[in-house]
Amino acid sequence: MSVNIPGLCAVVGFYIVILVSGIIAGRKTAKSKSRDDIILANRSMGFLISFFTVTATMIGGGYINGTAEAVAFQGLLWANAPICYCISLFIAGLVYAPKMRRGEYVTMFDPFQLKYGRKVGALLFLPQVLGDLFWSAAILSALGNTISVILDFDATISVIISACVAIVYTFLGGLYSVAYTDVIQLVFIAVGLFLVFPFAMNHEAVDLSRVSDTWLGTIPTSSIGVYLDFTLLLILGGLPWQTYYQRVLACKSARVACVSSLVGAVASVILAIPPCVIGVVGGSTDWNLTTYPGEIPIPPSKQSSILPLVLQYLCPVPVSVIGIGAVSAAVMSSADSIILASASVFTKNIYCEIIRPKASDREILWVLRGSIVLVGVLGTVVAITVNSIYGLFVLCSDLMYVILFPQLTLVLWFPPANAYGCLAGYLLALTLRLLGGEGLLGLPAALHYPWYDASEDVQRFPFRTFSMLCCVLAIVVVSLLTNAMFLRGWVPLKYDVLRCSRRRTIDVRPSKADGQATELEPMALADVKDECRHPWSGVHLVFYALTLAVGIWAGRRSGKNSTVVEVFLANRNMGLLVSLFTLTDPGWLLPNPTKHHPAVRIRINNVCLTTSFSLSSGSTISVIMDLSDILSITVSAVVAVVYTFLGGLRSVAYTDIVQLVCIAVGLAIACPFAVRNAAVDFSKLGSSWVGQVPTDQVGIFVDLFAVVALGGIPWQVYFQRILACSTTDFARLSSCVAAVMCALFAVPPALMGLGRSRHRSVRVTVNCVADWNSTSYLGEVPIPAEKMSLMLPLTLRYLCPRPVAIVGIGTLAAAVMSSADSSILSSATVFTNNIYRNALRSQASDRELVWVLRVAILVVGVISTGIAIVARSVYGLYVMCSDLMYVILFPQFTCVLFLPGTNSYGGLAGFVISLLLRLFGGESLIGLPAVLKFPLYSEQHGQRFPFRTVAMLCNLLAIVLGSKLTHVAFNRGWLSPSLDILHSFPHPLHPHSTRPWR
Repeated sequence: MSVNIPGLCAVVGFYIVILVSGIIAGRKTAKSKSRDDIILANRSMGFLISFFTVTATMIGGGYINGTAEAVAFQGLLWANAPICYCISLFIAGLVYAPKMRRGEYVTMFDPFQLKYGRKVGALLFLPQVLGDLFWSAAILSALGNTISVILDFDATISVIISACVAIVYTFLGGLYSVAYTDVIQLVFIAVGLFLVFPFAMNHEAVDLSRVSDTWLGTIPTSSIGVYLDFTLLLILGGLPWQTYYQRVLACKSARVACVSSLVGAVASVILAIPPCVIGVVGGSTDWNLTTYPGEIPIPPSKQSSILPLVLQYLCPVPVSVIGIGAVSAAVMSSADSIILASASVFTKNIYCEIIRPKASDREILWVLRGSIVLVGVLGTVVAITVNSIYGLFVLCSDLMYVILFPQLTLVLWFPPANAYGCLAGYLLALTLRLLGGEGLLGLPAALHYPWYDASEDVQRFPFRTFSMLCCVLAIVVVSLLTNAMFLRGWVPLKYDVLRCSRRRTIDVRPSKADGQATELEPMALADVKDECRHPWSGVHLVFYALTLAVGIWAGRRSGKNSTVVEVFLANRNMGLLVSLFTLTDPGWLLPNPTKHHPAVRIRINNVCLTTSFSLSSGSTISVIMDLSDILSITVSAVVAVVYTFLGGLRSVAYTDIVQLVCIAVGLAIACPFAVRNAAVDFSKLGSSWVGQVPTDQVGIFVDLFAVVALGGIPWQVYFQRILACSTTDFARLSSCVAAVMCALFAVPPALMGLGRSRHRSVRVTVNCVADWNSTSYLGEVPIPAEKMSLMLPLTLRYLCPRPVAIVGIGTLAAAVMSSADSSILSSATVFTNNIYRNALRSQASDRELVWVLRVAILVVGVISTGIAIVARSVYGLYVMCSDLMYVILFPQFTCVLFLPGTNSYGGLAGFVISLLLRLFGGESLIGLPAVLKFPLYSEQHGQRFPFRTVAMLCNLLAIVLGSKLTHVAFNRGWLSPSLDILHSFPHPLHPHSTRPWR
């Protein structure tokens, strides 16, 4: 086979277009002598350029070729990289990007050096540069394979030429050239990929029925740990990448960085569709019917070339050449970003900070350009000498996940972290990861984790995630320990060789001259509050230990009978007493005394509910005990997750008994002390204690009342307990008694918590009649709106004796865990039963389902904890968690139980209509503007019409009418049965296939 000259000319033409575009864009920095012009494009990137360059950076050659390879030979389930990286971009855009951009950093490693010192922070560059090398090698290898298959051109030469083109324009223009060429490259990628796959699908050798049973793939029970490990690796390991943060830090504002990341995440998933289709096509092709001369079936050594094989043998030559252009564009869009990212970090964080702190701008620019050339050469060498694609594509996140992800997260959100903790976590995670082995690098496993498969030399245990968690634990424990040692004088400060006592918080102040980040002003450790100075923290730990012990003990009862019914529903043998205790949900005691706060970011039903409880606990403990709220939230969540993981509903139900007793005792003790405090004067109550509902807010009051009353019905948290009761009478009786107990439990927090809000209806009790100036409270008086969410913990701390306040902490912690564990378990149960078993793995065994449930418990717990750490609202989240349930699920649930004639078409119509009406109504808590302005709408107060109830009623109406109309249309022959795509009506040949309208 000779070289494909027309195709080669087309590829050369594409390279020339990219090179010329990069050089033209680079002229913007030709006259500049500023380092930031090349590294960050002078922080001038708007939304459009940011979106293009973020998306193009994600869509590398490994992304395209690797996805097609995984779908073709392992199934769609194992090609999870696109979805995982999309989730990763969402998390980064919502959580990490705004904080980094507001910090005005130059590179991702600036916060490390500011907090840990220049040399310790520089050590973290090692996993970054290794990850960049793996990534660049993967995408360049993908390009080499593609060109060698289609054009019969030497793969090594094509890799070298591609790398040289990327190096040249990156050398000349820095981020300007990279970003503007990304625009052209992304257009090539989109057009090329979506043009190719229709031709491939229509080839006569393609028979999709060959893969009708295998296209989805399977996850063997023995591989669940491996699958979970790689999924978390791709999601969380995709967060700490300089290539991404270089674009975030170059955006004009934090908002632009956030929005471009979210839109880029969606675009990256859309662009993964063609490679997935090509993978399915490759797996369903009878290669004997093509001109493919190689071994059939395709051997493992050639599987990484499935995409170029499809382009070559299933597409016309012009189409395959366009496909090469798409792959080449994908490669260079990521390769140039990787080269610039590593060169930027070396120049800024190694050369400028350590080797030559006084280097001139001209010297720094030439060091940066020399680094670009060096990094490009190293990446090219690795690409030529290593042959894997998808393996390297996944491996490129490995070290970032195990080492750098926990380091970046804690340096940003865990103030006590210091250099000693950083080094301890770094060394421990690296050691555990290396001892686990790596088959792709020929590294044998020295440490055999549980479920190790000696025959295949494979770790079945999620040891990467284990290594990452050990890193987190080491950073937290060692940092807290060393802080205490130096602060309390256990060790003289002269032994503080890493000077952790001088670096406790990141305090970056933009320079007035140029707006860039300046050096950290050191803060002595003694100037920061001691995280553990109160001996009463031991009381809190005792409560946690008691709850955990009861949960583990209860879990042993289900450990001997780990069936689905046992873990989900406690074997349906819960009696009246246990049902009563577990149904009395006191988690709302925390949100009840608080007010709205505008920083709500996420509203996802049970996750939202769990977040509310966790956030309340963290805020309360932080106020009363001066503990870090992040640490408090994390510890509370870990305890709840552990015993829920071990025992399922049985552990949750029995711990609810302990927790409810603690709540009753705590409230009974704390309330009298608060009411009888000398600063409280009930004569100030007057007649306003009952509050008022202004006339123009009657609609809002009615709407929210209906949301809480009716939206509280369709919750799996409640029905999981009902379905676990041994009899129907027990379920009914325990629900009624629990309702009365919930009302009784609301009395003490109502006395202690509800505060005055000038712009809302007047609400007055203890805190309104307390003279805060006569207490030791040092904050603003009257208490401002942003502090209203801390009203209950403020009451405990400043109006109660310290021992009573600590008892109150036990009450609140019990309230949190009694509801948080239930929310976690219910979400995990729904996923396991209704998604995994009913949709993904209908033949799954009980053992497999139990482990899927446990993994889901961990995932929901981690997500809820993460949201609680970054969100700052309690009552807003508490009310919002019922909103979608009221508008969408309440009418759906009611109709499916009491209207036998409803069908899938009606349910779908109601779902879409109610969701659109709710979204168009806007939501100020998440910054969503009102598109549809209902009656009584005002720009100042928003929607004052009960539009949620209108959306719910429209949902109900759409379900009934849609179901009836489709029933008549299909049963009377107006529509052909072949159009019944949702299979809601009986087929003439299968009259009992579905239930007709009755």
